[in-house]
Amino acid sequence: MSVDGTALRAIMRRYPTGIVVITTRGDGEVRGMTAGSFSSLSLTPPLVTFSVMNEARLLSALRAAAGFTVNILGDHQRDISDRFARPGLSGPEQFAGIAHESDGRGIPALAGCLGWLDCELLPLVPGGDHAIVLGRVTAIRQGQEGPPLLFHGGGYHRLGDPL
Repeated sequence: MSVDGTALRAIMRRYPTGIVVITTRGDGEVRGMTAGSFSSLSLTPPLVTFSVMNEARLLSALRAAAGFTVNILGDHQRDISDRFARPGLSGPEQFAGIAHESDGRGIPALAGCLGWLDCELLPLVPGGDHAIVLGRVTAIRQGQEGPPLLFHGGGYHRLGDPL
């Protein structure tokens, strides 16, 4: 049985994901990317993972970087998610007008997030038309309290009432 990308995308739209923005500094420039593929991988050692398209500008920056920051978006940050999801924007242009500060590595951390994970980049793993990125979490910072930004069925959603 053969499964094409269109069928896979259609069924994956039924699965909700949290939204993060991955930021890094590589190739002498800051870069960021919205990701819904982010997840925790291991508690001991503390590892996280996400995937990035092979053609993405962020991937070339990651290859030249020592690490990255995961910015966990709240439901009030839809505009930031949209900004970093735009393929035409890159580098400092992505960060223009968005409050952020750089950590000791020069990697931007976006203001107003629910939390941040600073990560050391581990070797990339090939994954079809994407690369699988693994990171060892080296620092965790908690941000403001609030509901996360969620994506489901091709659009953004707020967290509902618990069952």
